[in-house]
Amino acid sequence: MTTAVIDYFRSILDKLAVLAKSKKTIRIVGLLAICIYSIWGVLRLLPPQSTLIQNGHPLYTQDSYNSWSFYHSNYSDILSLWAGRHLFLHQVPYIQNRIEYPVLMGITMWVTSYFSGPILYFIANAVILSFCAAGTFLILEKILGRYSLLFALSPLLYAYEFLNWDIISIFFMVLGFYFYRNEKWKAAGFWMSLAVFSKFFPIVLLFFLVIELWSKKETQALKSLSKYFVVTSLVINVPFLVANPYNWSYFFEYNFLRQGMSSVLDLFYYPNLNNSVSNSVFYALIDIVSYITVGASLYLLFRWSRRKYITPVQASALCFTVIMLSNKVFSPHYMMWVLVFALLAELPPALSWVLAGCGILDYRAGWGVLYFASSPTNHAALSYHDQAFSFYSKNIYTLGLDARYLALLAVFYYSAKQIKKLVPRFAR
Repeated sequence: MTTAVIDYFRSILDKLAVLAKSKKTIRIVGLLAICIYSIWGVLRLLPPQSTLIQNGHPLYTQDSYNSWSFYHSNYSDILSLWAGRHLFLHQVPYIQNRIEYPVLMGITMWVTSYFSGPILYFIANAVILSFCAAGTFLILEKILGRYSLLFALSPLLYAYEFLNWDIISIFFMVLGFYFYRNEKWKAAGFWMSLAVFSKFFPIVLLFFLVIELWSKKETQALKSLSKYFVVTSLVINVPFLVANPYNWSYFFEYNFLRQGMSSVLDLFYYPNLNNSVSNSVFYALIDIVSYITVGASLYLLFRWSRRKYITPVQASALCFTVIMLSNKVFSPHYMMWVLVFALLAELPPALSWVLAGCGILDYRAGWGVLYFASSPTNHAALSYHDQAFSFYSKNIYTLGLDARYLALLAVFYYSAKQIKKLVPRFAR
């Protein structure tokens, strides 16, 4: 009897193992997960229309929406910027309206703003982002097989799919890399251009792809990829650059001058809220640390890539992690980028769940700070509020920061460990 039961369950496990290796099953499970996350995300993030429209007129500031979303931990840049950038006026981005994102993201914001009202505008964006998430998964499935489920099933999609428009750029980057792997150089250059001018992070991967072609002396391939990247980039940017260079360059100006926010130095800043270091010194220190560490990493990775000791995805995963560890700004949804770079570099699968767990903890802890940032007007309540904020920042928020940077250090460690196996001692 016991043997029969064991054999029965063993047969079930064998069937499940076969199903897990079936491409059809992998695709169904992955797409179903993304569909559930997407529907859940829309229902969770939809705000009362009164937070964005009052008396039939759109609000010109996002304060009302931000207060509601911070309180309910349901914030989305997509909705906040509908009011904050006055998208309901349908001003042409980079010509009539200054946008702090690369051109393709601004165009997406502008086109979807023609849907009537903030709710339909948000749903239109959610549909686009959902298709991009599904497309990312399907391309990853062609590259990674069943390990693509680590993307589709990741709770990071639940938290960040609709927080910003990043998934569009992630889709373009993964598609560009897929064509690169298949030696479709023109298509690779085209899609990598779309990726870069949606978010700019894919420039890290593109840099190491170019180095690989150069080191292999694949001149024709390098010319094809570069030509299509440059031509596509010019087509995307030149019309806006010519029409209004001041507005077009705002993306670069904004990010260069942007003050530190949720960076690694918060680990030292928040536990000591009364420190005497001025903001200007604090942010300058972040910049100096970032430039030194990223510059040193690029130099070493450039040398190793040129000598073919490491692959482009290994180098880009390590380089991107260094940037995230030292950058003056870290928005929690950047963890989704770290996940994709880690998957492409084929780091240990368990690391994906570490990133997911730490990313969700960081997400929840971060919203508490934003909640406390909305101070009540009553003086007595304000005093309590300040005490609560101080306690939360020193004891709870820092737990999220600790989790974030432990996860990033884990990615750094396994990326470096992977590289260490390939790089001869004399070249380190």
